Amino acid sequence: MPRVNLILFIVIALTFPFVQTFTRHETVSQGALDAFQKWYWPLIKNDNPKINLCIDEAENDISVCALKDIQADEEILRIPYNLMITTERILEATELKEVLTNPSQFSDVETLAVYLTYLKYCEPEINPWVTWLALLPERYNSILYYKEDELKLLEGTSIYSQATEMRQNARTSFDKVVEIFQKTGENFKCELPITYDNWRWALSTVNSRKVGLLDAQGKPFVTVIPFYDFFNHVADPDQKSSSGYNSENKFFHAEAPKNVRAGREISQFYGPLPSSTLLLDYGIFIEENPFDYVLIDPSYLGVDPEDPLFELKDKIVNVFRTEKSSELKFLTNNMITKELLTSAQIINAGEEDFDNGKLKPKKSFLTDYYVALWFQAVAKENLDKYPTTPKDDEDLMRSSQFSAMPPKSQNAIKLRYAEKKILEDTLFFWFNYEKKMIDVMKKTESKTEL
Repeated sequence: MPRVNLILFIVIALTFPFVQTFTRHETVSQGALDAFQKWYWPLIKNDNPKINLCIDEAENDISVCALKDIQADEEILRIPYNLMITTERILEATELKEVLTNPSQFSDVETLAVYLTYLKYCEPEINPWVTWLALLPERYNSILYYKEDELKLLEGTSIYSQATEMRQNARTSFDKVVEIFQKTGENFKCELPITYDNWRWALSTVNSRKVGLLDAQGKPFVTVIPFYDFFNHVADPDQKSSSGYNSENKFFHAEAPKNVRAGREISQFYGPLPSSTLLLDYGIFIEENPFDYVLIDPSYLGVDPEDPLFELKDKIVNVFRTEKSSELKFLTNNMITKELLTSAQIINAGEEDFDNGKLKPKKSFLTDYYVALWFQAVAKENLDKYPTTPKDDEDLMRSSQFSAMPPKSQNAIKLRYAEKKILEDTLFFWFNYEKKMIDVMKKTESKTEL
């Protein structure tokens, strides 16, 4: 049997970023779609395709639509390796080889970004991807395109520091690319116009379309797959499919996630992506996203040095502060992660809650009471980090001022409001839980006195 490496769509967000990331500033041309597909389908030897690119006129957006009724798990696309843009093929086939072969110079994303710049400006008429490039937006709504006043709207959110770092990294990589091409690019047949605007376009294109796969040796590689990059994300786990890469026969395949009627869009679920990730990397916001969360800084997991159990607690909690810090989350619907709950219980536990150095499954009512107070304090402190209140954002989103804002500003405000609602709901839940524990302890005390 051929060896098949499948990457399921439920894996990490950065692996499957085919989420709509832009509002087009230009009109999508049906002629441009037809030109791409006229070139594309014969290359993959498919004279009877089941799907096609289509235009959502309301959104002025490209998506993938069914040409005929399709059954769930039916293969709808098979793409050979030679139609996947990979760093390996770039180094084999272009004059960029002498610049890009030093692995210490460029990351995979940077290599792909340089290649897209090369295709767009050095071979605009003769490169094989010219019809695909014509379908890509000239600008994105990703974080690299945020103006300073738009970035300021994210202050207090869990991604503000990440957004600032991501923008700085883009500038740093731009400076590196410019320096390297000044030294080695003088022999090119064309002069690459590497301006920062062109560079952030290339980075945003790669980051919003890249796929992480495994080769025949199990080694990960990054690729951009034209056509497949137009599948849009939907926050519905029922639309998860098992598409992946056949490393033995070197082709990528995609299956329909559900039954789809002819003429309808085919969307796919790429994993539990929170709105923070969608906005940071892809420039969109999904209303009432069930995968939203607020990440809690591990610095909150401090144990009182005066606690008699300080050494025991600090040793256990330190695992959550370090190895499991990415799982310290307040979730939607008043939920919290197991890691955050366990941390809070350990920090607030009494001696009676431990058995041979391990936390007992059932904690005392007093511990539950202190846990409720702890969660309220953490939620309140995180709410206070935002420069505006939830009520401020509610009023703003109802106003004509909000309607007149560009999409990036609207998405930033929606994100910070969604995070505040999680914190506000968490605060309210644990306030009620505190009252419940007080009532339980009073009843218990009364029974003891009797």
